[in-house]
Parts: sequence; C-alpha cells; structure tokens
Amino acid sequence: YKKDILTRYLMYNPFVVFRYDRYPGETYGRGLADLCLPFVKILNKMSQLDLKSAQFRVKPVLLDYTGGELTTSIRRIVPGSLIPVDGRGNIRPVLEPLPLSGDVRFTELKIAELREIIRNILYDNPINYPNAKNITATEIAIRQQHFLEQSAATVLRLIDECILPIVKN
Repeated sequence: YKKDILTRYLMYNPFVVFRYDRYPGETYGRGLADLCLPFVKILNKMSQLDLKSAQFRVKPVLLDYTGGELTTSIRRIVPGSLIPVDGRGNIRPVLEPLPLSGDVRFTELKIAELREIIRNILYDNPINYPNAKNITATEIAIRQQHFLEQSAATVLRLIDECILPIVKN
C-alpha cells in the first residue's frame, strides 16, 4: 500500500530542457555527444586496428622456408603463426618474419588529431592556449571573442530555452 505524500498540479512544466543544436524541422535537438559521435567511432576503430597491429609487431607471423608448400588450409593469419612456403632454390634463413606494412606514426598522428577534434567539440579547451607561458590579456580576450562568435547560436538558444523559462517560473 502506497500513499502519496504530496500531490501538486502545476500550470507550467517544472523541468527546463534546452537543445544545444538543432536542424530545421527537428522537434528534439542534438547534444554535443551526437556531434562528436562519428569522430569517436573512427577513433575507436583506429585504436582497435592499432592494437591488432601491435600484436603482430610483438609476436610476428613467421614464414617457414623448410621446403613445404603454401597450403590453402590457412584461412586466418594470427600473431605467432607459421606459414610454410616453398624455400627451394633460395638462400634464406629457415624462419623469417612476414614483412608488415603500415606506418605507426601515421596512426598515432591521426589518433591525436581525432582526440583534438573531440576535445574542441566538447569545449574541453575553449580558449585554446597554444603555450600558456607568454600570452597577454589581449590575446585571451581575442580568443574568448572568437569562441563566443563560434557559439553565438547556441548561446542565444540557451537564453531562450533555458534561462528565460527558469526566470519566468
């Protein structure tokens, strides 16, 4: 058995919800997470591929030149596996790592770039100080003005949909 402690009927909605961003024709808005979701998905996939690449660098696939032939039974190449290849007529070591392609530095640069894009979307560093050592108050004021110009529509929507209803109610 439950009994209500307080029941109230209001002429207005007591909850204030505002939209960060919206497209024409949309009733509901979009938040910052919706805006950076594609970059987060790409960053996750690149990190996944970077980890797979690291597995192959730590435990490489080895080519076995003992005279066997490449069989079609090898369907997956996993770190540390042996691939038999025909070694007749070649003066090579018996085991040799499979050469890998891809540039680790490129992946690191792209991951850093994606993280910076996500930080900018989420306003992690809105004033964006390149080096905070020798920066003047004028430069800070200019960067703040630039930030406000970029987010003017959001600020106006925040005033109309959040601050005014709070003050009115």
